[in-house]
Amino acid sequence: SETGGLLLEVNSHELDYLYFLFGEAQSVFAQAHQLNGWGDVLDALLVQITFRNGAIAVLHSSNSSPVGEYRVHIQATNGNMVHGGFGGEIQYRSFDATETTTVRAADLNYGDPYARELTSFLDWVEHDSTPLFTGETGRVNVAIAEAAYRSIASGRVEAVG
Repeated sequence: SETGGLLLEVNSHELDYLYFLFGEAQSVFAQAHQLNGWGDVLDALLVQITFRNGAIAVLHSSNSSPVGEYRVHIQATNGNMVHGGFGGEIQYRSFDATETTTVRAADLNYGDPYARELTSFLDWVEHDSTPLFTGETGRVNVAIAEAAYRSIASGRVEAVG
């Protein structure tokens, strides 16, 4: 796709999130299909990312789902977290806990994530403050997406870089 496809048009925020949580990516294995036939964009992708620290993430991206949903699952060494995206509930539980904790994302007082990102950028331009996301974050996103698209074409695990 000449536009960067789903990974760069839609999922740059999820790639930011994964970079924030796990650091530099090492390799990617991806598979994709074009299900809805709208243009030349692959519209159903599964992307497995292995990070330098040993973490593994799977990103499922699709704009061809008739049901549609947004959900994040994080399985970690001490427990896991599940949340339903912007404004949804966040559930988490450690392995040694007896109950799952549930909070509403709106109650965390972080505000609109896009507004925070834009405000951070404006503060950087106007006051030279440290931005939430930098050009390095963008470079990382492009490198992961390029590795994913190479993997789709080759059918193999591809190095990020």
